[in-house]
Amino acid sequence: NPVLPVLAKLVDFGCDVRYYLEGEAFLEPVKRAGLTAIHFEEYVGRWDQLLAEEAEWLEANGFKDAEVAPPGVEMPLKMLYYCLPSSICLANRLLQKWQSSEEWCPDLIIYNVMVLHPFLAAQKLGVPSASFSTYPGPGVPMHLAEISADAREAYDVALLARESQKQANEICKRLFGVDVAGTQLPCRHFNKMLNLVFSVPALGAEVQPYQQALLDDSSFLWVGSTGNSD
Repeated sequence: NPVLPVLAKLVDFGCDVRYYLEGEAFLEPVKRAGLTAIHFEEYVGRWDQLLAEEAEWLEANGFKDAEVAPPGVEMPLKMLYYCLPSSICLANRLLQKWQSSEEWCPDLIIYNVMVLHPFLAAQKLGVPSASFSTYPGPGVPMHLAEISADAREAYDVALLARESQKQANEICKRLFGVDVAGTQLPCRHFNKMLNLVFSVPALGAEVQPYQQALLDDSSFLWVGSTGNSD
């Protein structure tokens, strides 16, 4: 986990750094880095259950009877379809925790570029945020690896045109002030403020024009390897 040395340095500076994780896989490395581990939602692979748990809240906010993913879609493509609908639920849960009068609240949020809910929460709270990427970054969309490069734009356009995506995006705009579908691509939620890329530039690929148009006003810091393999 190459972001851990960066977060450990923030601890050295006296920051209270909390690392939100799903399971136990990174628990020990997180503790060794001096971070406070917080167990959040084990949502990957259980999106349908998450949406069912939040069905009343979703319907009240305008998400109704929309098929999220077409039959037969498997991982990792499945993540693209569920990212936006599930993230509005997860962001709402984060805000419920952080906006409690007795709960710790962040003043900076660093999030994995493949997930959206921390960014939505940061926007609602009005705190700065930055993304980090542990694969080669723009031009190398891991989730679309099985889709040929010349077909990726059409695939993204068709995905975002689905009714479930449009409904979820309207909720994002209304509740979080973010037009997700109009500013970034599914599971590639790069940040306008700062993006940390932990990889070797030589492993990257050309950024296609339709994605580059969304990144022209973003700042990138190529960190390279931090020497951390945990």
